[in-house]
Parts: sequence; C-alpha cells; structure tokens
Amino acid sequence: WMMMHTGKTAPTKGPPAAAVGVSGVSNGATGSVGGGGVGGGGVGASAGAGGGPVENKKSKLQKKLKPFFDVKKEAIKRCKAVSALLEYGSEEEAQQFFTTYYAQIYSVFEDAYSAFDAAMKRGRYVAKELMVMVEIMSKLLQFVRPVIKTRWQLHSIVKFVEKCLYRENKEKVRRAGFHMLLQLVDILEPKEDDVLLDLIPAAINLNGFAQSYTGTVTKGGWDKTIEAPDKSEVLLPRAIEQTTATSSEETIHLLNVLFDFMSEQGGTFVFWYRIFKVRILVFLAPDIVPPATYAPEPRAGLRPYVPHEFLEAFVQRLEHWVYVDHIAEQLFRTREDREILMGLYTHALSSSVRFDVVRKWIQVYRSIFWVKDASSSSIEHIRNHPAKYKKFFMDGLVRPFEMQTLGGKIEEHVALCKDILLIIRECIHLRSSDASTQGMILRTLIYIGSAVTTSQNKLLSDRIIASAIDTVLWCWVRADSIEESLSFELTNVMTKWLFKHEALLPTLRLRILELTSMLVSYLYPSNTISHKKKSRSSLASDDSDSSEFEDTNTAYVSLRSPDEQLVLPQPATIQSMLEAWFRLYGLSLSLSLSLSLSLSPLFVCVSLSFSMSPCFFSRLSLSFSSTLLFFFVSLCFFLF
Repeated sequence: WMMMHTGKTAPTKGPPAAAVGVSGVSNGATGSVGGGGVGGGGVGASAGAGGGPVENKKSKLQKKLKPFFDVKKEAIKRCKAVSALLEYGSEEEAQQFFTTYYAQIYSVFEDAYSAFDAAMKRGRYVAKELMVMVEIMSKLLQFVRPVIKTRWQLHSIVKFVEKCLYRENKEKVRRAGFHMLLQLVDILEPKEDDVLLDLIPAAINLNGFAQSYTGTVTKGGWDKTIEAPDKSEVLLPRAIEQTTATSSEETIHLLNVLFDFMSEQGGTFVFWYRIFKVRILVFLAPDIVPPATYAPEPRAGLRPYVPHEFLEAFVQRLEHWVYVDHIAEQLFRTREDREILMGLYTHALSSSVRFDVVRKWIQVYRSIFWVKDASSSSIEHIRNHPAKYKKFFMDGLVRPFEMQTLGGKIEEHVALCKDILLIIRECIHLRSSDASTQGMILRTLIYIGSAVTTSQNKLLSDRIIASAIDTVLWCWVRADSIEESLSFELTNVMTKWLFKHEALLPTLRLRILELTSMLVSYLYPSNTISHKKKSRSSLASDDSDSSEFEDTNTAYVSLRSPDEQLVLPQPATIQSMLEAWFRLYGLSLSLSLSLSLSLSPLFVCVSLSFSMSPCFFSRLSLSFSSTLLFFFVSLCFFLF
C-alpha cells in the first residue's frame, strides 16, 4: 500500500533513514541533518559543520521517536512518540514525517484507540492519552489532505470525530472534535445537501441560544444534537450536572472555533460562508436569510429578534474580516449577502438587552460605510454606491433613541445615545461631505429629535433631550450648505421642540453667542479677543447649563456641550457663517414671538421663512449683512 502511494519500499527491519531532516546554523556554518541510519532503525542523522545545538536537538528527536518504530511497544507509547515530534520538532519536520509514515501512524492510532476503548468500557478514562490521539488525528487531516481527499479511511475517521462531538464529552474534547470536523469538510468540500454538513449545526448545538430566548422558538432541523447512544461510548465524560443543560456560552465557544477556521481559509472562504449562512444563520435570523431548498422546515428558527449572544460574537469577527480585502469583498459579493449584513445591523441596533453590543455594531459599520473618501473603501460595491450605505448607516442610528430601556440599564442607554450624538457631530465635520450628505445628517438629527421629544421612555428622554437639541443646533451651525426646504424644516421642528421645552432656551442662546463670536473674529481679524473664564458670569449669570467658555488661540469662543468637548474647524466661509447666524436668530425671533404672543409656531415660521432663506442672504453684500446683523442683535436681545 505504501509503495503504491509513496513510491517507497516499506521497511522490513527498522524505518528507512532520513525520515526527518533538520537544518541549523552553528558557529557561523550551516549544517544539515539527514541520511545515515541510527541504531538499526530510528531517525537517521548526520550533523553538518559546526554540530552543537543542532546535533543535540537531533539526538533528542531520535530518542523521542525511537519507540514509534518499536512494534513491541504499547500503541499509546508509540503515539506519544509521535506527539513528542510535534512538540519538539519543527512544522516542516512534522509534515515530512507524517507524509512519509501516515499509513503506519494511522495503524498505530487505531491500535491505541482500541486499547483506550476497551479501558473506557471498564470505566477507566485517561484524558492525556485521549488528547494525544486527538492531536495525531488532527495532524493527519492537516498534513495528508491529498490522501484523505480520496476518501481513504473516511468511515473510521468520521466515526472517531463524531464520538468526540458527543454532548456528554468534556468541552475540550468537543472543541477538538469540532475542529477536526471542519478540517474534514474543508478537505472533501461536499455538496450543500450532504449529510456530513448536518454535523456542523448539531455539533454547535444551537439550542444553547434557545435556553434564554424570550421570543418564539420554532423547532425543525436546527435543534438536533449529537448524543452518545450509551454512556459507555462517551470518551471523556463531563460532570453529571453539565450534561443536562446546554449553555449559550458553550455554543459561542464552538461558533468562535468555526469563525477562527473561516478566517484562516483563503480561497475557500466563500464555501465556508455559504455553509455558515444556510446551516446556522438561517435558523438564528430566519427573517433575514432565505431558507435553503433542502431545509426540513423553512420557517423554523428564532423570532422576532436575533440572539444578542450571537450578535456579539459575530460583530467581533466582522470587525476583523472587513480589514481583510479578499474576505471583505466576499461579504458584499451578492445582493443576498449585502441584505443579510444590513439586516443584522438593523436587528443589532434594535436590541435593548446589550447596549455594549449595539455600540460595537455602530463602530464596525461606521468603519465600513462612513469613510471620508468613498474611494478608500476596500469593497467595490460600497465604492460605487457610497450615498446608499451612508443613508442606511444614518437611518440605523435613530433606533436606539426609539427603544425602551429594559433591565434598569438606563445609564448604559444614556451613554450609548450620547456616543451616537458624538458620532454624528464628527460626521458633519468631514469637510469633503457634499450638500446632500450634510442634508442627510441633518434629517437624521430631525428624526432623532422627534423621537426624543415624543418618546414614552421618559427616563431616557429627560436625560438626553438637552444633548440631542444641542447637537441639532451644533450641526446646523457648522453645515457648509443647506437646501432651502431643509432650512425651513429645521426652523419649524426646532421651534416646536423649544416651544414645548422652554428649559432648552439657554442652549439656543449659547449657540447664538458662539456663532456671534466666530463672526466677530472673521469680520475684525485685527482684534484679538481674550476670553476669560469669569466672563461666563457676565454673559450668562442666570444660566444653569454646564457649558462654559474656553480660552482659544483662534479668537472665537468654543462652547462645550453638557457631555463632551470637540475641537473642530470653523465654517469654511463668511457667507456660510452668516447664513447659519441668521438661521439661529430667525429661529430665536420666531420663538420669541411664539412665546410672547401665544401664536402657533408653524404660523410664525411660515411668516419668517423668506428671511431665513440662504438664497436670500447670498444676494446681500457684506456691509448690508453687517447692518442686518446689528439690527437682529438689538431686536432679539430686546425680545429675550
């Protein structure tokens, strides 16, 4: 059999020489070890020039491997000799040894397993011996792939792997068995309906997610497990109390084994990602992934939400995958793949159980979709459709403001919402953003403001409404260009919000003062303005807001909102600043009339809309703008 597969003559007394070659450098000279038989059968060795450490290492390997070739030794001792090679030898040496002696190694493995099985039935379990056999089988699958691809010893290999996957085994045995299963599938590359692939979801045991799931659990194919027909078949039993329940933590561990294996695959990543979708994800997210034609129950799975434990594990892996070019491209290869990732993002941002998971999804998808320059994305489809994915990302940011707070995690919920507001502020300051992108951001802020001001979750809205409205004003001031219709819409909704929440008026006043100071620094650049911290009392003695004036070298006041400080560039042109200034003063005038005359805010906004139009102010000269600025300052201070 060995002559047929290797072209070498099987030894009659002792092994052939040069089974393992070692090369090394000693005293500046390169030595090679290989050739010559030792002791009538062991691993041959001849040290090159210099000898020394290389020779000592080779002698140690010879001594360790010698029992393997002694047929009188117990099979497990011969297996331990192979394990010693894996521990002390290099990867190249191990590969050469397994390639040469794989048939003998497997024969020794079978003898050792038979002895282990006999002892196991008598109630004797030796974990070290089992793990040695598991290690040898794993290396056989790694080093002799071409032979195994011919289905050599396939039946007995699958049987051993399946025994390792029994749910009653200890977790370390199951994890090693699952890795061997993945190796075997990667070698054979079976068709999607092959029964061998049924072992993957059964080994992971998706029932772990169903234990704490509060939604609807529909059985049907995915809930199968691999259990021992008799306890005498269990290779290494776990504690009795651990065999009666399945935890999501153990399921996640096996999923991570799968993700690690997928990450290591180059050309076969598409194959593995397809298996992951149709064998696992289709049951965890049945409303996102279309069922396979051979699925036993197309509507089986978990509804209406995706388990947060899975979302946490998957996004951690996705964070790595998006920076590997060939993997990132495959994730967005087809329309189905894109819809799956977008659907998972939507589900993740609707999860009120784990706010840290929501934050991680936002961070990862921001790195994917919201790049400063669309051409810098490594994913071709995103480069070709940047606006579509930016809008999708922004639309998702509204969801955390709409959800209810569960489990008393109000502090985490508030922190998440404030982090989202910071992300939006940073996005508005990507100066390469065009008018449509900035308009998209401002419309998202309108939706967020509406969600906060009308939210039934009073615990959340009362604590973030100031930050939300301040972010709307902050981004409104700093937008380079705004469409006339959007400017009117912003004025309309801001008036409604401030009219209902008069406590937010100091926020509006501070933003107006900030912009006024910026205008002064541009209109009168020769004057250096020194802002002292004590000036705050003279400007806002009755203000309870936590914003404060900071000393700056750019001669304008940068206000700090209640929860953060960002040092960002000024508006690009005087015209854009004037437009923003008039927007806010128009808003303050509209609000003042609404409060003092008890008129409808919408009516007042309509009457003032012509005066806040950027198109109108763009036709004014600078001197006329300065005159209007003085007029509005006087009028608004009088009204306030």
